[in-house]
Amino acid sequence: VVRFFVATDRRDWGSVEACLAEMVILDMTSMTEGEPLHLKPDDVVAGFARTLEPIDQVHHQVGNFQIDVTGDRATAFCGLSL
Repeated sequence: VVRFFVATDRRDWGSVEACLAEMVILDMTSMTEGEPLHLKPDDVVAGFARTLEPIDQVHHQVGNFQIDVTGDRATAFCGLSL
């Protein structure tokens, strides 16, 4: 999870994509309302790149990790401060 956010801050899109499964549920409803999105990694990267493009520098602060692993599946939750 930390590698994902550090790569996002560095705009290292290949590393961001490498952190993700073939399909992810991206839930940013605490910031944007709406519904969680089911996305492929390249769609996540495209959205992040588009959103961060006008911002000179980004530094995510994450914590309060809750990670649950069942077999080959995992869910991760973290508190996030932008």
